[in-house]
Amino acid sequence: MRVDKAIGVIAIRRAEVSQFTDRQIKLVETFADQAVIAIENTRLFEAEQASKREVQESLEYQTATSEVLAVISRSPTNLQPVFDTIGQTAAKLCGAQLCNVSRWEAHSYRGHSPSRIARSARGQSETATDPTGAEQRRRSLNRQHDHCRGPRHRR
Repeated sequence: MRVDKAIGVIAIRRAEVSQFTDRQIKLVETFADQAVIAIENTRLFEAEQASKREVQESLEYQTATSEVLAVISRSPTNLQPVFDTIGQTAAKLCGAQLCNVSRWEAHSYRGHSPSRIARSARGQSETATDPTGAEQRRRSLNRQHDHCRGPRHRR
């Protein structure tokens, strides 16, 4: 019991019909108390680990935002490095393999930055921008455009 609330059960039985001794009952009660302590310790540990993960994720997001802002300040008239950084950072933080950054211009999307995340042999993420991604970008934009128009309007 934890704060007058049952959080588990220990059930024991034996083949012969007889009462358990007071000593046996006390022993099982001691085990039950120890189980409550172990359950509570595990709950507290898991809560602490979740909190640490949230703090780490928050730090990663803040660092990424600061990196994007730094690129914006270094490239006030050039969108490409900004979109490259946004695409690479978004793909990395979201665990995605691909991120396309496009802008709406003259009734169509203009692709700026198809960024992909490649897995190295060691399983670590490496961010790369596809320098010759015109065809990939065109196909992706067509898929996005077809998706937006819905199934009735597809070619």
